[in-house]
Amino acid sequence: MNTTDSRSQDTPLVAGRWLLWTAAAFAVAAALLLIGGGYEAGFFAINDAARVLSDGELSRLTQLGDSLTALSLFLIFAWRYPRALWLAVLGALIATALSHGIKPIAHLSRPPAVLDLELFRHLGPLWKRDSFPSGHTVTAFVVAGALACELRVTGRVLLLGAALLVGLSRVAAGVHWPVDVLAGAALGLVSVRLGGLLMQRWRWGLRPFGHRLLVLALAGCAIADFIRVPSYPGAHGLTRLIAVLGLALSFFHYVILPRLQARMHGARAATQPH
Repeated sequence: MNTTDSRSQDTPLVAGRWLLWTAAAFAVAAALLLIGGGYEAGFFAINDAARVLSDGELSRLTQLGDSLTALSLFLIFAWRYPRALWLAVLGALIATALSHGIKPIAHLSRPPAVLDLELFRHLGPLWKRDSFPSGHTVTAFVVAGALACELRVTGRVLLLGAALLVGLSRVAAGVHWPVDVLAGAALGLVSVRLGGLLMQRWRWGLRPFGHRLLVLALAGCAIADFIRVPSYPGAHGLTRLIAVLGLALSFFHYVILPRLQARMHGARAATQPH
């Protein structure tokens, strides 16, 4: 069985200018927020508004931006969108390098380091350093951006909207400022665009062997995410569900289905007159 989907092979992957225009919109929003209210602008408004979510709901939402959970989540779609998988991997490599390069240079403090903890809602680990940009937001937008390149406009809007909710959950959890989230969104989308340019020259992950290795790596991530206790314990059920679903779908599409198709092909060949 060919590991790539026929639809993915026949239609172009649109990792194009819309990524840059959307990233620019987030960057402009971040700049306007900084100019209008400073680095802490909007924090209390978002943090207070998110109190409608329970701790469990907020934990599950923000957990989706965790790198290991995001990789496990992508395992669910790998069989359907093999090119988006390779695009996400390349985008993630670029985003990781950029994000980890910016954080120590910016060296900005998180809300728990500068605000009284009694003044805002805080959930999860008490992180205090390297606030800019939001890593969870970067991850969410790399995943959403890569998958959005395979979809039409409506699907793109829904995916990017979901990624933005994950980013805003970092403000709701009291570990990032809104500017961190907007910058993370822009960085994630730019990284996907750069990954698309790199993918035009480096197609290893699009070949059957490379694709299978990537899927095996994602399966390893899913197993690890199933075993570990996440930073937000309220999300443990979600991480296990994502891991099990991804592993089950992958086992079916990469192991069981090819064997069923081979048997059906053999049965048809046996019944045909020679």
